Amino acid sequence: MNYYNELKNKLDQNNLPYREIKDGVMEIVQGGKNVNSIRLVIGFNEAEDNRPWIKCYDLGKFEGDKYAAGLMACNEANNRYRWIRFYMDNDNDVTAEMDAILSEGSIFDEMMELIVRMLRVIDELYPSFMKARWA
Repeated sequence: MNYYNELKNKLDQNNLPYREIKDGVMEIVQGGKNVNSIRLVIGFNEAEDNRPWIKCYDLGKFEGDKYAAGLMACNEANNRYRWIRFYMDNDNDVTAEMDAILSEGSIFDEMMELIVRMLRVIDELYPSFMKARWA
């Protein structure tokens, strides 16, 4: 089963906006209360039975003497939310990622739950990342 195409079809049927970045990868951009634009990148890992993944890049750059503050902010976020992983990437940007195992036939409902949850958590945590970055 091609979960990616099923998700695209359901998004289209429900008039939910997304943009295809490349074959098998899309982005969804939404605003929140604490951040104007949250960009989620969504794909499916074909090597692992089409297991979906969702990433949110660039939640704050922590360079030089701010690197430790970024790591601490990631640790606090990881302690608070167990289904989303926060880490510093190779460019010292905070990245959030989530993956899941889906049930055939309920891909849309499950993916929408993951997307909404990820957007809510990112919006909720964004001020703490900015506080750590600018402190």
